[in-house]
Amino acid sequence: MFAPAKPPHQAFGGALFFCYATKGFVYNAEMIEDDKIIASADGIMRLDYVSFMGFLNETNRPPGGKDSMRRMAQNAFLTKDSHVLHSGCNTGYCSFELSHLIKCRVTALDLNDAMLASANKKSAKEPAPYCDLISFQKGDAHSLDFGDDTFDLVMSGGSTAFMKDKEKVVSEYVRVCKPYGFVGDVFLYYHTDPPQQVIDAINAELGISIQKWGKDDWVSLYTDAGLEAYYAYDAKMPVHPTDEDVKKYCATMVDQNGLAGDQRQVALDKLYGYMRLFNENHKYLSYAVLLCRKVPEKEQISLFGV
Repeated sequence: MFAPAKPPHQAFGGALFFCYATKGFVYNAEMIEDDKIIASADGIMRLDYVSFMGFLNETNRPPGGKDSMRRMAQNAFLTKDSHVLHSGCNTGYCSFELSHLIKCRVTALDLNDAMLASANKKSAKEPAPYCDLISFQKGDAHSLDFGDDTFDLVMSGGSTAFMKDKEKVVSEYVRVCKPYGFVGDVFLYYHTDPPQQVIDAINAELGISIQKWGKDDWVSLYTDAGLEAYYAYDAKMPVHPTDEDVKKYCATMVDQNGLAGDQRQVALDKLYGYMRLFNENHKYLSYAVLLCRKVPEKEQISLFGV
């Protein structure tokens, strides 16, 4: 993948739909009514990507969706007694899915107020016992407010790619993970170098500077932190939508939020611009589910395999 990124660079191989906000969320909204943000057309135009997706209540699935979460849960050997930390939770898709599968406790962190508001709104609609299993909190993965050896699984659904100092973040993951617990990630990586104009367009649209990481770069990020590579699954992106598919998706996402007139058109054009770019970028991407184990002492090398 990309060589581990240093600030202010971003490693692209998380998920473009998974951004970890590093600044406060600002809707530029004119009014709030019935818990729904009513933004002006100009306000919608000025929203950054993360805020815009929060405004649209986008689900923010990890690469591989439910299948990736099932693999994560099974291969981290989660039980109902497990405690999971979900870093960069966005609207909580991974948190909800692990809770639904295992009935385990999940502590979910994000810096973006809109994403947390959306996640809490969804959580309030969950039936028992799930409504009591997940705690959404504001927090920074660079400095986790938890004691050492707290969680059975520390995971990201792709947000680690957008964090400024990934080595620091992963060291925090390791610190709060229990001995013989797991640190997991679901990330996108480049299996083929994309054209430079695609990279330039992403940088311009998202206001970041990405590097083209491959799978080995991501694995090294975690193993260099002293973790043992335990499980990895990778696959190419399963669907490459047509332009018509992209347009239908955008119309559905915008219309479900009740936008009309200039607001609808601005939101539609903005979302289509993002999704068309992401769809082009996905031609060069695969994704992986990675689990690494925290071992107190490094194992002896093996000549004939692990």
